[in-house]
Amino acid sequence: MAETATPPAVVPSPGGGLIDALAGLAVVILAVLGLAGLLVETLASVAIIVLGVAFLALGAAVVAQYVVAEGEPVGGVAIELLGGLAALVLGVLALLNVAPLVLVAIAIIIVGAALLLGSSVVGRAAVTAGAARDAVLATAASQALIGIAAIVLGVLALVGIQREILILAALLVLGVGVLIGSATATSKLMRLVRA
Repeated sequence: MAETATPPAVVPSPGGGLIDALAGLAVVILAVLGLAGLLVETLASVAIIVLGVAFLALGAAVVAQYVVAEGEPVGGVAIELLGGLAALVLGVLALLNVAPLVLVAIAIIIVGAALLLGSSVVGRAAVTAGAARDAVLATAASQALIGIAAIVLGVLALVGIQREILILAALLVLGVGVLIGSATATSKLMRLVRA
């Protein structure tokens, strides 16, 4: 008897959860408060910790989705987990006042790289699942651009050019990026549920 191929599971773009939306909003608020001059080092450290937690949740969701869709994790899907863990550790160290601005800048570079590398996984999931491809591919492209922007801002902050402002700007960009990914995925899932 011929084995019939089951269609791959619908894999929503990562970032569609409430955790990601709240984390993105929290990071945006913390960055704006920091840009207003309130406790810059502390707020930047807390924002990185929040991003780390969001990326850990995102990475766990991506790994779970690939296990459901493919039977086992595919290479590259754990990048968000690693980026989130690194950001969380660096954020805690920065909060403990161990070279806070330098560690936050390094964490921004790591999160930007995780976002950049993870965007290809998001795009591949959309193509594999075939569900609302345009929205997911647009989200993947925006995540890649946001990742590149965060890396550039993080490197410039490490060099020492307007460190506080560049760090807070990068956090603002990353927070908005998490919000965009969350909003796109949520709207796509709502359309799938209604269909």
